[in-house]
Amino acid sequence: MACQTITGLLLAASALLQGCASAPAEAEPSAVSAAEPSAPGVSSSSSAEPQPDGGGALTSEPRREATQAGETVPVSVAEPASAEGPSVSVERPDGADAPRPSETPLTPESLEEAAAGLGATGDLLALPADPAGGVESTRAVETADGQAMAFNVSGVGRPVVLIHGWCGNGEQWASTASALARSYRVYSVDLVGHGASAAQARTRWTIAAFGDDVARLLEREGLRDAVLIGHSMGGPVALEAAVRAPDRVGAIVGVESLHRLAGEADPERMAPYLARFNEDFPAAMGEFTAALIRAETSPETRARIMADSVKCDPDMAVALVEHFGTYDPKPATRIIDSPVRCINADVNPTDVAGNRALLPSFDAVLLAETGHWPHLESPVRFQAALERLLAEVAPAPAPGSEARILALGPTIRCEDVPATLEFYTQRLRFEEVECEPGEERASGEAVTLIRDGATVVLQSLGGLREDLPEVTLRPGPAILRLEVTNLTAELAALGDALRIVVPERRLASGARQVVIEDPAGSLVILRQARERL
Repeated sequence: MACQTITGLLLAASALLQGCASAPAEAEPSAVSAAEPSAPGVSSSSSAEPQPDGGGALTSEPRREATQAGETVPVSVAEPASAEGPSVSVERPDGADAPRPSETPLTPESLEEAAAGLGATGDLLALPADPAGGVESTRAVETADGQAMAFNVSGVGRPVVLIHGWCGNGEQWASTASALARSYRVYSVDLVGHGASAAQARTRWTIAAFGDDVARLLEREGLRDAVLIGHSMGGPVALEAAVRAPDRVGAIVGVESLHRLAGEADPERMAPYLARFNEDFPAAMGEFTAALIRAETSPETRARIMADSVKCDPDMAVALVEHFGTYDPKPATRIIDSPVRCINADVNPTDVAGNRALLPSFDAVLLAETGHWPHLESPVRFQAALERLLAEVAPAPAPGSEARILALGPTIRCEDVPATLEFYTQRLRFEEVECEPGEERASGEAVTLIRDGATVVLQSLGGLREDLPEVTLRPGPAILRLEVTNLTAELAALGDALRIVVPERRLASGARQVVIEDPAGSLVILRQARERL
C-alpha cells in the first residue's frame, strides 16, 4: 500500500478508527468506481473546482469534503467511464450490487479468538497446494543490508514473482501460486519483516528497500521477462524492483494497488493514523483490517487475514505507515517501460486516466463483490481475471510453441583463435557478433561469426575447458550450438529427464545459455535469442 493506496484505504476506515463504525459505499454498476457516503454526523459539500488531492496535487475530478470532529478529509469522487474515456473492465457476477464491507469493529478479544482458530502454526486455514504445481524448494536471498528474504519456488515456465502487501505474507498467495504453477515458474516471497522473513533488524523500512530485495532475487535467480504481481504495498514494491532490474521484468500486475500514481507524498496526513496505531496497535490494526474485508467473506478467510495482520511486528508496521506518507511513485513511472495492469476492487477509485498519463501501458480490471484481498476473498473470479490478463501481457508458452531453431552453429575448436578469427573475417568475410555495449568478452568465451545466415563459433580447446569446467570434453564432433527463440519452452519440451550440465546463465553478449547432454554424451548448447519474448 503506497501513499496513494494506503491513504485512500485509511480514509475509508478513518471514521472507524476514530470510533465511528462507517464503511465505503456500494459501487454503482455503471461507474468505474463510487464515492464513499458520509458517515453518521458527517456533513458534505460538492465542488467541481480543481481541488488538492490527498497529497496536494491539483485534480479536475469532482470533490467532496467530509468534516467530522473538526477535521476536514478530502475524498475523491471518480467520474463514470465514457465511450471516450479509459478502457476499464468491471468484473461483476450477474450485475449484482457490491455489498458493504463489514461495519462491525473487532475487539482485541475477538482478534485473539480469530487467531486461535488458525491453530498453533497459523497455517491451518492455508489453501492446499496442487500436487502438480507444489512447492519445489524454499530458499532465501541476502539483501543489501545483510537481511535474508525467504521465498518459495514452484512450477516450470516463464517466471512470476508474487509479492504480498503490508503486514501480509507469501502464504496468502498459496492458491494463486498453485494455479499459476501449472504454466509458470512461481516465486512467492516473504518480504523482510514478514512471514518466514520476520524478526529481522532492518534499520529503515521503505518501499525502495523492498524493491531492491526483489531485484536481488531476480538477479540471483537469473530471471528474465519476469512478471511481478504485487498486492497492495506489493504493487509499488514491484515498481521499485523494475527500476532496479529493468532488463529482468517483462510486466507488472497490481492487485488492489496503484490506485493513484499521480498523488503527492503528504506526511502530515498520516499523523492521526500513526497516533492511533501507536496508541493500541492490535485494536487499531484489527479495526483497520476488518473495514477492508467484505462482509460476505467466509469466517475462515476473515480469520486468516485478521491473524496475519495483527501478528505482524508493530514497530515495522508503524514505521511503514509513516513511510507511506513520504513515498512518491512518480519517479519510478518515468523509468519503467514494461506493461502495467491492475486487478482492483471496484469499491476503491482507480485513476486510470491519471495513471495512464504516467504509464501509457496502464489498464485495470475492476472486480465487484470483493474486498481488499481479492485473491483470498474471491479466489475463483480473481484467478480467472488474472489468467486473462496474463494471457495478454505475459502469455505462458506451451511446450515447444515458438521454439523453432534460428541457427545451427558448429563450434570450431582451434589452438590459435586470433589467427583463425582473422582467416574467417578477412578471407571468408564473416562478421564478428559484438558484445553488448560496456561488456567485455570473458577469457575463454566463444567468438560468434555470421555471414548470410550461417553461424560459426570459434573457441580454443583450452577455452572450452575453462568455459565448461564441469564437463569432460570428448574427442570428435561432440558440441552443437542451437540458437532458439524461446529457451524456456525448448527446455520444457525436452522433458524432466533432461540432463543439464551447466544451468542457465547470462553471457557477456547478453544471451541466456544452458548446456545439456544428449543420450550419446554429446553437448548441446541451447542459447536464447537476444530478442525479448
